[in-house]
Amino acid sequence: MITDLAKSETKFNLMRAFAGESQARQRYGIAAAFAADEKLYIIQDAFLFTADQEQEHGEIFYDFLKPFAGRNLRVDADYPVDLFNTTLEFLRKAQENEMDEFNSIYRKFGEVAKEEGFEDIAEKFFSIAKIEKTHSERFKKFADLIEKNELFESKVPTKWLCLKCGNVYTGRSVPDYCPVCHHDRGYYLKNENFLITQD
Repeated sequence: MITDLAKSETKFNLMRAFAGESQARQRYGIAAAFAADEKLYIIQDAFLFTADQEQEHGEIFYDFLKPFAGRNLRVDADYPVDLFNTTLEFLRKAQENEMDEFNSIYRKFGEVAKEEGFEDIAEKFFSIAKIEKTHSERFKKFADLIEKNELFESKVPTKWLCLKCGNVYTGRSVPDYCPVCHHDRGYYLKNENFLITQD
């Protein structure tokens, strides 16, 4: 068991994780801008919401590296180049990347940290891995809705929430513009995941 972080593989894994989270933050900012161009504002918000969480994860990992302040750590790792032509492609790749972090990357980093005697670092890797699974599931849900043409359409009357003003609209599809705030339909989200009612 190694208990000196300077002699550990964990210090490199922390830097790899910091770099990965930082890149994910940037990639999701790019994807969000692309979604906005396609007037998919709800997906833009989902990318930005997730990007903020990735930034927080990066800060958590980086904080463990304080003993190396002012020094350089050389790491090798593979990072994705996610440049696509549709929001759907951005969503599917984000789904895949987040699941990789959950299934293999952060679990492996956590096991190494545990073996080296860094229980607190291991716990962060395992905990953040679970969060990455949630990210993957969120991206999958939006991608599935786009593929089924159900992002703004439903086979049965459905309640839809305007994220701009909070209006709840009932129908099989959202209106082109919110009748209350007049924002584009791209701000509507199926209300099924909210405990919000409006008579």
